[in-house]
Amino acid sequence: MPTLCHRVPRWIALALTALVFALAATALRPPAAQAGIHSLNVVRRALAQYDLNGGTVQVLRELGQRIEGASGHERAELSFLRAAVSADLAIISAVRGDENLASQLAGVFGVEEAELYRTIFAELRAAPGSYGLAGRHIADALAVLKAPTMAKTAQLSGSHGSLLRLLSLLHALERTGDVPVVLQQFAAVRCAIDAECPAQAAGYRQRDAQALEGLRQAAAAVAELRQAASHNDPLSDALAPDLDAMFRRLRAISLRPVPRLDPALGLPAAAGALAGQPGLVIVVDAEGVSYGFAPRLQLDPRGEIVDSAPEPKLATPARVDFGRADGAHMRPIEALTTLIERALMLDPALVVGVGAVGGTDASLLGRVLLSVQASGRDDALLLSRDGAGFARGTPVGFVLHRQKKGDPNAAPLRLRVRLGGYSLHRGDDYRDIPRVRAGESLHFDLVTLDAILAESREPVADISFMSGVGADNLAAALFRVAHGQRAVRLVLPQ
Repeated sequence: MPTLCHRVPRWIALALTALVFALAATALRPPAAQAGIHSLNVVRRALAQYDLNGGTVQVLRELGQRIEGASGHERAELSFLRAAVSADLAIISAVRGDENLASQLAGVFGVEEAELYRTIFAELRAAPGSYGLAGRHIADALAVLKAPTMAKTAQLSGSHGSLLRLLSLLHALERTGDVPVVLQQFAAVRCAIDAECPAQAAGYRQRDAQALEGLRQAAAAVAELRQAASHNDPLSDALAPDLDAMFRRLRAISLRPVPRLDPALGLPAAAGALAGQPGLVIVVDAEGVSYGFAPRLQLDPRGEIVDSAPEPKLATPARVDFGRADGAHMRPIEALTTLIERALMLDPALVVGVGAVGGTDASLLGRVLLSVQASGRDDALLLSRDGAGFARGTPVGFVLHRQKKGDPNAAPLRLRVRLGGYSLHRGDDYRDIPRVRAGESLHFDLVTLDAILAESREPVADISFMSGVGADNLAAALFRVAHGQRAVRLVLPQ
């Protein structure tokens, strides 16, 4: 990734580095502040590494005295040095919330602290010639520091640009809980800077790929600043502990992209949106269940994005087969319940997603949901695939008994999926929706069901099913009942 923005010619930044830190590559350390300033070279050496214990501020004070008696090129260089270094120290003060450093800097210029930024800004803008070009670049960075938003940082380059973009990202993350959206915005800023957006990560939705790119770019910004520190950039070097803290905050971010479900799993395609992110995906078929943990993407210590989800990964799912003559018995699957319990101990917020291969008996799906309930969870995501293979689903709660007429706990809208069609109860009203013939076969009448549900305003619905009904037919009805934010509870027989 280029270090410099295409809007600022590289020679300006190189000239600035050569000017301010000409002797930084030497092994010289900053002289003690009390030794004084005896030559311009000593000034340069003294500012090649910042002493935040007062040494650099003292050099700036002495620079002010020298500026008063200087003229011509020397005065321009000394004025620029004082303003440029003061801008860096102002940035360090803002990053650390160091009010004492800000107060000392204000004393260097003989102004109130409230006027510090404006004073430094004006001195940088007033620098003549090539100093003026570089000064405006630093002044722009200082202006953004007052309110570091990602959009404003797009015009900045070099260490200042990398640092302020990183700060704008971390500030945005503090203000909102929507981490993926903030990372998407950060990636968009990088696209604007580099003119070309990087290729998106394969296998993810566009929004998820953009969030991953934002996280990668944030890690790259830290790496750029660390590299600058190793090449004697005093600002990045002084902020080394702060960069470590920023990187730890980035490593704490965990992204859960919508998983792509392998067609080999056999889940049917269905319309609808994903309401929640499944962390554990379980797919049931006539012989047993396949399961795997969906990707959980984080930065490793090197700044590379890795999948930190437990084994088995969704890409290589494991199996639990039903015992002989055991598949139809409506009871939890012990091995599956144990697996979910262990997963919830590691991640109490884990969302369990459950789907069924087309043609699977709904009773087998019920067994899996009973296993989820036995693990201590009272809800799950019922899953299908969209046209691109990504997970789709809706939240379902569980009711572990057959509700009888007049049951005060029954939902106002109740649907039973039978082999011959649907039985729909709305309060005391009952509607039978038989299957309809299409050619040589009979189909569930989803058109009529949709029409009735479109007129319904009940906030909660219970869905039960008859043994022998296909899990895909149950899921199709459930997805429709849940449309419009209606809460759905699946009645599981005991």
